[in-house]
Amino acid sequence: MTNRSLRTLALALAVATATSFPCLPARAAAADEDRTGQAQRHFRRGVELYEEGNPNAAYVEFSRAYELAPRPQLLFNLGQVAFETQDYATALGHFRAYASAGDDNVTPERRAQVQAEIAKLEKRVALLEVTGAAPGAEVLVNDVLVGTLPLAAPVTVNVGRVKVTLNARNGRSSTRVFDATGGARLVARFASESPRPGAASAAEAVPTAGATPSPGTQGLSTGAWVAWGLSGVLLAGAATTGALAYRSSEDLADLRARYPASPSALDDKESQTKTLSLVADGLLVGAVVSALVAIVASTGDTPERARRAESRHRPTLSFHQRGFSLQGGF
Repeated sequence: MTNRSLRTLALALAVATATSFPCLPARAAAADEDRTGQAQRHFRRGVELYEEGNPNAAYVEFSRAYELAPRPQLLFNLGQVAFETQDYATALGHFRAYASAGDDNVTPERRAQVQAEIAKLEKRVALLEVTGAAPGAEVLVNDVLVGTLPLAAPVTVNVGRVKVTLNARNGRSSTRVFDATGGARLVARFASESPRPGAASAAEAVPTAGATPSPGTQGLSTGAWVAWGLSGVLLAGAATTGALAYRSSEDLADLRARYPASPSALDDKESQTKTLSLVADGLLVGAVVSALVAIVASTGDTPERARRAESRHRPTLSFHQRGFSLQGGF
């Protein structure tokens, strides 16, 4: 929780203890008294857990206390603890519910504090809209069920990584992951029919202002991968033939140093050295061209464009009796 101390929250919890669970009148039913007593025990246990530095467990106890005895004061404490655990969307929901509860015992200072918290939290959440799929499909956000389609209203989510999963009634599911910034409005559109289990997701996230597509959902096009792979193969071939050409040149120098040297042996070794050198140079040129194609495909082409251009971008190296040829374009 930003700029909060344990002492401040403990004071708020103490106030809630005194006001949230007033003594029951003598005519109260035994069942109501039992529920209120259980709520008090869960509440006190939550205070102990929070003082021990375990806000997540404290939130569970406070939530149970609110289920048993829904007092508006508990909403304020739930909002504070949710803020402490950085669950901004949940904290915002609790503070808004507390502000609209209409509790006459809330002081003007407390109302001003709650409105300040709401304004701060609104900058730490985004709105998510899920559309385009068959009615009745379950919607999970970060593995938590938030409802079924069609959703009555956009879902408030925390800033950061957001995973949206759609579980159709036939058991098939689709998942989309993207990033959200404060104040963004996200639209996750799913196809009307979910894909087969194990198939690629048919979901499409359409971020608006403030939303950033997740890096994990974008990648190199097929053409870029092929070009980079071909560049590596050609570079390895150039290194190998270059080493062979160097060794052949040393052998040629040794032959020339001998006396008497065989003219036919000199011609053969000289021809071999020249051929290996030309092949090494050609492979190196091919590696450079393929790398340039890969860079263009990685930065400028979409996957669809890369697939269409892949065949003409791929360099082709062929050998014949007079040497070799390199064909391709970009």
